Amino acid sequence: MLDRLTEIFAGIRSRKNRSIVLVLRRATSTSLLHIVPETGDVERVDYTALAFTYSGTTERSREQIATIPIYAAKHDINEFLEEISTKATKLLSGRQILDPEGDSVLHIEQALRSAVSESLASRLGRPPRAGDRSFPVFLVHIDRSKPGKISTDDDLTSFPR
Repeated sequence: MLDRLTEIFAGIRSRKNRSIVLVLRRATSTSLLHIVPETGDVERVDYTALAFTYSGTTERSREQIATIPIYAAKHDINEFLEEISTKATKLLSGRQILDPEGDSVLHIEQALRSAVSESLASRLGRPPRAGDRSFPVFLVHIDRSKPGKISTDDDLTSFPR
């Protein structure tokens, strides 16, 4: 709070820690996949709000990149997110992505886009199952107030979107 007041009165802009998250929106909840640019750790969160914030995290932009057919069971949704996580981290392995001052967010975005495209391509060839539903998938660019993970169970709240 004091930092924010100092920033307002002194005209100082705090350093923003840019990142990107993959968001899978369902009717009753939302799932988030975040590859932390500073460490490469994968963070996954499920919550009931339509949007998220954590300790000053703000959304800069949102782009729907796909609509994925998934069986509506939680197991299939978790399987999809695990598939994206595995593919994206595999695409990023061996790269120097852990440079928050560099192009790490761009590399993470490209890896997430590629992973979703591969997953969508593999799903298009198989026949639909009873209970399959289509869920929108978004890439959301965010500014974090500090480096690292963006959410914990006690800090997760919502904001309008």
